[in-house]
Amino acid sequence: MARFKDFNFKLVVIEQLMYIDEKLTPQFSPAGVLKEKGLGDDPWKYAQEHDLAYKVVPEAREYFESLELSDELLVGVEELCMDGGNQVYQECAPVWDGEDDLFDITSLDDLVLLPNLRRVLGSEFLGPDLAGALESRDITADQAVLFGSAGGPEEDARKVESGRVDGGGLLVAGGDAALAQVVADRAGGARLSAGTASGLVRGRPRGGEHAGGPSRP
Repeated sequence: MARFKDFNFKLVVIEQLMYIDEKLTPQFSPAGVLKEKGLGDDPWKYAQEHDLAYKVVPEAREYFESLELSDELLVGVEELCMDGGNQVYQECAPVWDGEDDLFDITSLDDLVLLPNLRRVLGSEFLGPDLAGALESRDITADQAVLFGSAGGPEEDARKVESGRVDGGGLLVAGGDAALAQVVADRAGGARLSAGTASGLVRGRPRGGEHAGGPSRP
């Protein structure tokens, strides 16, 4: 079984396998673990009452650190998404607003575990040196560009390269104007959370509770 050096990089891989591709089962949720331990079934309340706001709850860290990812699963990973709205972050840190470095990746040594990785969405969250490591392996490092908050739709669409959503407006992933238009149409002119936008561009809408701050779900 593969051993990861960077826990936060492993979480991004788990996001892809467990919550997007759904090849890694069962999906982890801290509510069930807390209930088994007699600690209630409300992760948000648990984090608030145990000084775990803006931290990874121990139960989640223990589970994900010990979770074994087979070589067969890792060989099938061709794309990763680095986004503050990732589901795995919600499960790790029930009270978190995405505004600190809690889930920053500091090393890409674990790229050797993903021989068929071809694309990383949201690579702007990596430092310049790490982004360069992707390019040296012929991995497409998509950057986010703003779409929908300045300029006309046609002008914005021509500028689309990749993306996510942040407070300023809509950012989309994909690299072409057609996809940008699809996301814009689905958004209906509204601003979306990061998680919702990621779901839309992947054809799988999902919530992004963290994008707006650590309010109770």
